Amino acid sequence: AWDLSVDGKISGNFNGMVHYDSLECDLMQSVGNMVSDIRYYPCFDLTYIKLRFTVADAFPANTKTYVAKIPGKTPSNFTPLECFANGDDNILCKGGIFSATGEIFIEPSKEIPVGRYIYFNGFYISDYQIIE
Repeated sequence: AWDLSVDGKISGNFNGMVHYDSLECDLMQSVGNMVSDIRYYPCFDLTYIKLRFTVADAFPANTKTYVAKIPGKTPSNFTPLECFANGDDNILCKGGIFSATGEIFIEPSKEIPVGRYIYFNGFYISDYQIIE
C-alpha cells in the first residue's frame, strides 16, 4: 500500500497496479439471494460495494432497512449508495453504511414488496477502523 496526494487530475492506466482486498458481508433476514462484490482499496482509502438481492420482508417507505453487515471493519466516512428496485423506476432509494457497526442499509421512498430485486452500488471513502 502507498499514500497518494494529488494536486489536480489523475490520469493514466492503473490496471495491475491497484491492489484491493475482498470483504465479505453477512446477510440480514430482510433479504435473500444476495450476490455481493465488496472491494477495499487501501492505497486510495476507497471501498467499492456492489450488491444484488431479493426482498424477503417488505421494505417500508421512508424507513431504514438493514440488508447486510461488513463484520470486523467499519468506514469512518461514507458517500450515499446508489440503488434502485427492479421493475419500478419511481422508487427513489437512499443507502449507506453505519460507521459504528458496519451495517449496510437502504431507505426507499415507497414500500418495496417481497420478491423484488434490488441493485445497490457505490464508492465509499473508507479509512477503515478495526472493531475491537
